[in-house]
Amino acid sequence: MRKHRKALATTGAVAIFVWFLGAHLLFVSEFRNPDLEIHLNYGSLLRSIWASSIFLNGEWVFCDFTWPGKAVGCFVVLFGVSIVVVPMMVFSGEFMKQLLGDFFEHNVEHLKAEEGDLWQLKMEPADDAPTWRKELFSLLYAHLQRLRKGLQQQTQYHRARVLREERPWKFQLFKHVSLVASLIFTVVTLMENSQYMNAEVGCRPRELNRNVVFYYVLSTKSPQECRRFLVWVDMIEARVDTLFLNFFILEFILRCIALGWRHLVSELGLAELFAIVGLIWSLPAQYREDALHNPKTWEKWRLRGILLGAVVPLRLARLVSVGSYFGVVRAVRKVIFIARWPLIKSFYFLVVVWYTHAMLLHFAEMDNPKLAIAGAQVQPAEDPEAIVKRIKPMQQSERFGDYLVAMQYSLLHLTGDYPIVKYTFAAKILLIVGLVVGTCAIVVWTAIFSSSMVNYLANEAVEDPLAKAVERRMLLAIEVVTRIQRSWRRRQAAKKQAIEQGSCRVETQTEGSRRPSRPGDVVTRRWWRDWRAFPWERFFQITLVVNLCVNMLCSLPEVVERPTKGTLTCDELFRQKMQAKFEAVCLIIFSAELVCALRAGKGSEGKRWYFYRTVDFICLLPGLATIVAVMAELYSGGEGPSCGKNAEVSDFLEALDMPLKAMKMIRVLRILFWRQWKDDVQVFIRGVTSTGPILAVPVFMSLQIWVVISSLFVFTENSWTSPSQAFFASVPSSMYWTSSFLIGEWTLADFSPGAGSRVCICTALFGTMGFAIPMGILMEGVKQSMVVDMMERLPLNELAEYEDTEAKKAKRPSQQSIKTEAMRHQADASSSSRMDRRMDRGIDRQQQLRRAAKLAAMTRLQVSKGKGDAHRPPKAGRA
Repeated sequence: MRKHRKALATTGAVAIFVWFLGAHLLFVSEFRNPDLEIHLNYGSLLRSIWASSIFLNGEWVFCDFTWPGKAVGCFVVLFGVSIVVVPMMVFSGEFMKQLLGDFFEHNVEHLKAEEGDLWQLKMEPADDAPTWRKELFSLLYAHLQRLRKGLQQQTQYHRARVLREERPWKFQLFKHVSLVASLIFTVVTLMENSQYMNAEVGCRPRELNRNVVFYYVLSTKSPQECRRFLVWVDMIEARVDTLFLNFFILEFILRCIALGWRHLVSELGLAELFAIVGLIWSLPAQYREDALHNPKTWEKWRLRGILLGAVVPLRLARLVSVGSYFGVVRAVRKVIFIARWPLIKSFYFLVVVWYTHAMLLHFAEMDNPKLAIAGAQVQPAEDPEAIVKRIKPMQQSERFGDYLVAMQYSLLHLTGDYPIVKYTFAAKILLIVGLVVGTCAIVVWTAIFSSSMVNYLANEAVEDPLAKAVERRMLLAIEVVTRIQRSWRRRQAAKKQAIEQGSCRVETQTEGSRRPSRPGDVVTRRWWRDWRAFPWERFFQITLVVNLCVNMLCSLPEVVERPTKGTLTCDELFRQKMQAKFEAVCLIIFSAELVCALRAGKGSEGKRWYFYRTVDFICLLPGLATIVAVMAELYSGGEGPSCGKNAEVSDFLEALDMPLKAMKMIRVLRILFWRQWKDDVQVFIRGVTSTGPILAVPVFMSLQIWVVISSLFVFTENSWTSPSQAFFASVPSSMYWTSSFLIGEWTLADFSPGAGSRVCICTALFGTMGFAIPMGILMEGVKQSMVVDMMERLPLNELAEYEDTEAKKAKRPSQQSIKTEAMRHQADASSSSRMDRRMDRGIDRQQQLRRAAKLAAMTRLQVSKGKGDAHRPPKAGRA
């Protein structure tokens, strides 16, 4: 704080000014709001300041504003949030810098896989071992053998070439069978644990009418038929589980033979063992129904209920065991070991802030008798069509009466989420202070691990995007220079031959003779090439924007009043008729644009042209469907005195209206194809796709975190009494709520005391930062793509200077590379293109790129000097 006290004071003053300004404006606009909750939170200026502090953190707990309040809210979202977070960013950045020290200068290069990390290879059979042991080890760990071979290479180029080599087909087959079996087993487990497999819930008459699969596809209309169908499905799933059990036991035995006792005590070996135990426990008929289909029975039996509840998490541990093919455990272990001291320091600071914050909240709220609901306002009713039940409010003294339970709610507030807002005045002051300090502590702890993981994955990448872009630019320059040289040599040879034959006539070719036009529609191609001239481009773009705006306005009930269900009036039919005419005009314009684009051809768009034209065609279908639907209504007795008399057609149109409106909005994708920002969109797409090779590990890790935490919530909330038990009736429903928890939105906050509270704390501390890594990688990929685009726009001479600078930073080339370079310069110029392909294999990549940049720059300089003599024939004396 002392180092950046001026910046913190300035940004803090501006943040406080914006905070108070937003609070004053919301107080003026909302103190007469008829909504009781809004009136209580904005009835005075102090309460408005408290509520505004939550809004400026990005949490919109209260949102039933008046129109002026909504305008102020938009102002706060657009400008207030970005201004208020500036002092926290300054403090967090400097604090993280002090914690890291010189970590990223000396330890980043170690954030990558090394031979010592591949502990499985220490158990590799020796050369004199039996052949079957070698083949067995290669069947299970050929990917690690190839990785070790790649790590032994000296250069990145040779390492990438080794890692791209094909692995044995036996390993590929076993790997794919293992992955597919594990994924199918996970899906089957989730399906077995869904509420529809529970006969008490899925076979109710109302549920059967709502379930499309049971009612229409399977023609299951009675509860008895539904129960028989579920019994038959469960029998099939039990047989499938038996097949999976045999394969998992076989794989476990093979890995134990290959690695010995080390596999039994490893993380992956324990995960495989847990999955096998859970699968065996769920096969007997007396346990299968309660363990997989009826979680409500777990609470009745203490020890037996806990064992039954653990079946689903144990079965889902199989998803963790297949992480050996992606290196998830190895990556996490390496990152934690290398960044251990920064992680320990940041976690210690977080624990100190968390402990102090929870203790003060405990003292401030231990005697608070106020009733408050944490998170979601309603819970699912027993009858889906009945009135929803409200959760019974809980006193604040019950939440903060115990210090250990108070730690859960304190951590949720420190992460920036406010599922509870009814506090005393002292607690509100404490929460505002904790909002600033706690957010910085959470950000630093999360950022250190996430940035270390991103650096590890970036070091593991086969190719650097920046180096790849420079290489692509240089190789294109080599290709262009080579073609120019070949063309110039051919012309020189033809001129020399003509001079030797005594004829000084040199045939000149025009642009049309060199590039004869195709026998296609030249007029259409020329028009489409010049269509961007006004008014054609603006005309098509304005038509698209107007169509989107009209469709958005027609979807608002304030603009177009929606008719009552089952009553289709003549006014509504007239509106639909006018809308159909408008869609017909737009459809004609869009069709004409598509036809012209098809006749004109691809041009410079390349393969993207097929995608653009496919989207254009799909965008025509909603308008065509709207016209057909309205015409069907009009021609079926919908005009005149019989308006709305055809009940079947009217119901069909009423059900089709909203889906058509939603489908029309896909036309907004065509805006991305406009010339003004088509290149920028390609930069973004290239940035997202470039992260594909390094997204496998974080995406699989996020999937593991999501599924495992969801199963743990189902286990804890159904094994013990919990106010949120209705929300965690199955793993699929738990995955919905857990997805919001992992992004920092705690829509539920009251869990079972003890186990549920601990799962909540672990999710907030560890699950959130692991789940955020893929998004950080995508952002970094887009950022690098923008840098690559800037590099590709540089002139060749500046690019050559950049390559020289990078070459000075790199190591000097080996003697073999220098000898190869000298041999290349001694070769004949006429055979340079052939020699390049042979000799470049031994030349270092930096040397090759630097030579290409200089060659391109020299060629451009020579061309600029000799522009006046380009078409001058040589003299006879020089022949």
